[in-house]
Amino acid sequence: VECLLLSWRTKMPVITAWSTPGLALVAASSGFSMGEAVGAYIVTGVLLVATGLFGPLTRLISRIPASVASGMLAGIVVTFAINAMKAIPADPWLI
Repeated sequence: VECLLLSWRTKMPVITAWSTPGLALVAASSGFSMGEAVGAYIVTGVLLVATGLFGPLTRLISRIPASVASGMLAGIVVTFAINAMKAIPADPWLI
């Protein structure tokens, strides 16, 4: 909803959610309470902001080629996709 409202107001696409960390949070959240999950998400957000504000680290990260960063992301997402496919025989209605 927030994406739609901001996109309509600014007349340009606006993305306010980051799907990969959300996917990782949901996948890793078994065994944690909702409060713990929200706390971890807030701490992660603060660390991401701190990373952006720390100049030397920002410059170092900007030197990572886009193809390498995309490959790292693909490696993480493929793991989740493979595990989802493995879950199909046990619970086909889940997928």
